[in-house]
Amino acid sequence: MNISLMRYSILSFIIASIFVVTLSGCGSYGIGGPSEVEPNNTMNLADRVTGFEINGVIGMQGDEDWFVLNSQEGVNPTFIIYHDPGVDIDFEVYNTTYGVTQRVGSALGTNSGDAVRVHTPGQAHIRVWAHQGMGPYRIQIMP
Repeated sequence: MNISLMRYSILSFIIASIFVVTLSGCGSYGIGGPSEVEPNNTMNLADRVTGFEINGVIGMQGDEDWFVLNSQEGVNPTFIIYHDPGVDIDFEVYNTTYGVTQRVGSALGTNSGDAVRVHTPGQAHIRVWAHQGMGPYRIQIMP
């Protein structure tokens, strides 16, 4: 396969994926547009979030989305995830203080509305992935 055909195929796949996700229920959570910009599959590539809502899409098996917060969450925030029924999207919250990063909480349940309250005195990161299925999600941050 030549390079230009491969680029065209990849671009077509991305556009088709966005179209399918848009039609498949993004509006069911009031998602106005993704907070994520690929690539954001590692902590070092995390998308910065300055508000209290994260909107994203797990678009394929093995996809991970990482976000870094701007301290708007406070020290003891609650994180709540919403996703379509039949999809199991999980997340973990990490805290970095004095150069040490550790997981401080996770929501590994199967239900939309799973929540976790954590202690994040330093820089907070969120890792999102699908245990089963694919689709849009929204995470609310409550300081």
